[in-house]
Amino acid sequence: MPSRSVASSRSTTTPTTGTPRVRKSTVVSTRTGLASSPSHEAIALRAHELYVQSGFQGGRELEFWLEAERQLKGGMQLS
Repeated sequence: MPSRSVASSRSTTTPTTGTPRVRKSTVVSTRTGLASSPSHEAIALRAHELYVQSGFQGGRELEFWLEAERQLKGGMQLS
């Protein structure tokens, strides 16, 4: 099963100065039975890579988006 990490941080203030102080992030590992899907940002970055590889061909945004989504959901190794 894939594991997922969730990071959280808490902000507090120092007692004497009242200035914000951020604690180190705490990472909590959870296991889920669901396959994680690629984030919107990951798909957008891959679609942009495909756009650049195509020689900056406009008008193919949907094609690049769907191909990026297919590649990332398929777990392809990208270099």
